[in-house]
Amino acid sequence: MKTKYFVALCVGLLLIAGGVFFFLTRRPAQEEEAPVIVEDQIPTQSPDVLGLSLEARPDNTAVKFTIAKVDDIKSISYELNYTAKTDEGELIRTTTGSIDVKSTDKIVESNYIVLGTCSSGHCKYDKGVSDVKLIIKIVKRDGKIYQSSTSLLL
Repeated sequence: MKTKYFVALCVGLLLIAGGVFFFLTRRPAQEEEAPVIVEDQIPTQSPDVLGLSLEARPDNTAVKFTIAKVDDIKSISYELNYTAKTDEGELIRTTTGSIDVKSTDKIVESNYIVLGTCSSGHCKYDKGVSDVKLIIKIVKRDGKIYQSSTSLLL
């Protein structure tokens, strides 16, 4: 009888030790690794040629971009990088996305891109945001690929 309790106690301790080991050794959840748009390998177009602009919301918690000249653009991929201040120092944050352009579109305007994180309708905005840089990759209807970039200092 004592042997059964001893075995059960050992199994229980092993399960607890395994659980503690799992929680102590797992890495914290990280943001999904985003594909990086490499600037050097793709021909560039001036932001002026595209009518590309980047603007912040009045409270500086989000930004959006506009492309005023979308002639022959099939799709747009973007990467938004910015620096935020944390208790540990500065942190570079990255957000990516894409927009399909309809042939009837005359202008493309992104939704506001939050400078922080949102979950279930509640947003936590990054503090001390600066050096916002937008890199876009443009696929033309003829299949040619270009990129452009612009920056915004908050």
